[in-house]
Amino acid sequence: MHDFNTGMRNVYPDRIFTFGYTGSADFAKGGYSPEEVETFPADIAKYGVVWQVQPIWATQGLSLRAKEFAENFKKDGIAGYMRDVALPTMANMATDKYGKPTSRGGYLADAFFDVVAGRPITDVA
Repeated sequence: MHDFNTGMRNVYPDRIFTFGYTGSADFAKGGYSPEEVETFPADIAKYGVVWQVQPIWATQGLSLRAKEFAENFKKDGIAGYMRDVALPTMANMATDKYGKPTSRGGYLADAFFDVVAGRPITDVA
């Protein structure tokens, strides 16, 4: 990574660099230790990578949760949904006057980005 970035920096000294994580990247197979994976975002930022994105994760994460939900719903029906989805959601998110979960701006993406940024998602704008 260092050699690649240094070479790119030599050719394009004034460019802003980005790094796009992919859902199929396996850091362990790439030779990274768990500690290196933890520090990877900060390490590449030191190379001048100013924007790091993982557009695939949202799709993978939602797909995984949908699969888990479907399997649970098949097994436990609405009781499982209430126990594992609805009640924890309502306990951890603000709700409107009808009990519908809401978030800052009222959009799921807002809640997602609030969590990523370490902000609470219980405040409604």
